[in-house]
Amino acid sequence: AITPTDTNAVTARLVSSNPGIGSTPVINGSSIATFTVDAGNGTDVVTVNGTTAGDDIAVDRTASTVQVNALQTVTIASEAIVVAAGLGDDVIAVTGAGASSLTVDGGQPTASDALNLTATNATVTYGTDPSSGTVNDISFLGIEHLGLFGDGTGTLTVNGTSGNDAINQNGNSVTVNDGATVDFADYPTLTLNGNNGDDTFNVHPTTLVGVNTFNVSGGDPTASDTVIINGTAGDDAIVYSPVSLDSGNVTVNGQVTNFTGTEHLTINGLSNFTGDSLTVDTASIDGTQVLTPGSTFDSGSVDFLTGGFDT
Repeated sequence: AITPTDTNAVTARLVSSNPGIGSTPVINGSSIATFTVDAGNGTDVVTVNGTTAGDDIAVDRTASTVQVNALQTVTIASEAIVVAAGLGDDVIAVTGAGASSLTVDGGQPTASDALNLTATNATVTYGTDPSSGTVNDISFLGIEHLGLFGDGTGTLTVNGTSGNDAINQNGNSVTVNDGATVDFADYPTLTLNGNNGDDTFNVHPTTLVGVNTFNVSGGDPTASDTVIINGTAGDDAIVYSPVSLDSGNVTVNGQVTNFTGTEHLTINGLSNFTGDSLTVDTASIDGTQVLTPGSTFDSGSVDFLTGGFDT
């Protein structure tokens, strides 16, 4: 484990070895211009520790370097790198790509550590613990906030779990249950996947910035996923276009939300006034549609009772 202690000083400790050498030596280095750890042959893990305060930690995977605050930069040649931020409100910023696996541990406290990643495409998958999971090939734990930054050409995919999920989008922010919040910029395509379980998506598509394609997929099972699409507090022009039994799209003021694997759709205009309009576009379906008014003047349901969908 490597602990930077000054701008040109580190403490290096051998935590374990196989075969064992009977001790865990500690090396204190100072007046260091360049510090490189070469773990040699075998399957090795090098850990870089943060401090007990809030840290800004920069990880350059292309150069294989880690720098804690303005302390000594550590260059690492190893199969696996672990960044252990420790105590404090830490921000770990990762750039580039590399052959070494990377694990980021935000440590304590449990509400304030952030992992920022710059990548053309990004995929977030949550673990069993709300503050753990993966983003691309980076494993994380003890992380409460994910900041993802694209280049204006790629796709951001946020996956749910294998259980019942509550997936929410408002602005350029996505949450899955109590997991790390995903804040993002410069991804023109956003995809939310429920995967397994009875999932509920609650989205506000008109609040997205820089997103041209917005996809929602309920996944399995095929009878229990719900999508709630919200309008604005103003006058909204909303068009619902069913495509198949569990797919279609909803357009709110020009912003399109595509959905698949969805068995229940709710459209909430949000306005308390009379300026919202809802159009059901039946160009892709045959049969009979029945409108049932709701308990208030601005509510109701549409059922597709007979007929099939065009192919």
